Amino acid sequence: MDIEWAPNFRAGQPENPVSLVQLSDGELIVLVHVACMTSAPVELAHLLSDPETIKLGVGIKQDATKVLRDLGITCAGIVELKDVCPPEKLVELTTKPPIRGLSWYVGTYLNRKLAKAKSDQLSNWAARNLTARQLTCKSIYYISFVSKKFLFFSSFDPI
Repeated sequence: MDIEWAPNFRAGQPENPVSLVQLSDGELIVLVHVACMTSAPVELAHLLSDPETIKLGVGIKQDATKVLRDLGITCAGIVELKDVCPPEKLVELTTKPPIRGLSWYVGTYLNRKLAKAKSDQLSNWAARNLTARQLTCKSIYYISFVSKKFLFFSSFDPI
């Protein structure tokens, strides 16, 4: 699971609401462009709130908080990617653990480079028509690939 929203470039202004919810089971990628809807689909709310359906992501706890605030949906069954990675690959943590993004996990565990430019992250996800580059969603492809690889090696308790 991942979410996107249109950036706000005005200092002191709150973040824009969630524009896009990205979900994948490793076979199918679903993009729910909530920015173009009057409310989030009931099916999306059921899926996100189902504790039996695991939602894996990087920074997913923060995403779940934003989904609750913006869409009024409580996410259950969420798992942080760092919590399911095999420990032999994790760097020894100091008093302050390093913040790892998806590109680090893809490089470390898959030995690949994630082509997600800063301009992709800062693009207008609330636009009525998303660009072909936005629709590519390489990040969700990799997160689903990584999740299939590591869920077999880890035990975890989803939130």
